[in-house]
Amino acid sequence: MKSEYERFALGMRYSHAALLRNLDRFASLAEESPRSGHEELAAFVGLFVEFLDVHHRGEDDFFFPALRKHSPGRSTDGAHLEQWSREHRDVAAASAELASASARLARGDGQARREIVRRSLELKEFLRPHLRAEEEILEPRHLAEMLPEVELAQVSRASARANRSRGLRMAMFLVHSLDADEQTALFGEQPWFFRKLLVGIIGRRRMVRFRPLVYAPEIAL
Repeated sequence: MKSEYERFALGMRYSHAALLRNLDRFASLAEESPRSGHEELAAFVGLFVEFLDVHHRGEDDFFFPALRKHSPGRSTDGAHLEQWSREHRDVAAASAELASASARLARGDGQARREIVRRSLELKEFLRPHLRAEEEILEPRHLAEMLPEVELAQVSRASARANRSRGLRMAMFLVHSLDADEQTALFGEQPWFFRKLLVGIIGRRRMVRFRPLVYAPEIAL
């Protein structure tokens, strides 16, 4: 059984992988079939934008405040948190540009595909060092020095409750962004109800329209 620190770090790493992989997918998909699939691709980009927003809100509204509470006297950790919060604002602006291009595509503007390619690759290059820095600092051993495990569990539950209405949609986006081994590593300890019913039946039905677009069409849970 993984510790809270291990679960958090694993979830963060795979969420980051999902972000980068899907930006590559958008760039590739937007260059294919330029005369078809506008609505599906636009909706898929919209799902990514929502996932990115939920991911960063979880950090800005729940996780980072908890870390700041324990960071007085740890100037290096505090500086990292401030830098990441600033970068989140820049990422949000870049994500809004991608969402704008997606909205144009949904309205039938085929030229928006070029914009999606450009904005996706720009956002990926901006995100890559930001995500790498978070993973290097927020690894399990350092997390254990920064935050009590019981408080990390409380923060994780609070963040999940705040996004309960979007939880299954975000979980399905993440599942379909991971290969089989990664799906099992991240979700294999979840209850049968979650893996087989919510993800395997209900979630799978909701993602049917995106099946040709996702990184990993098959679910291994």
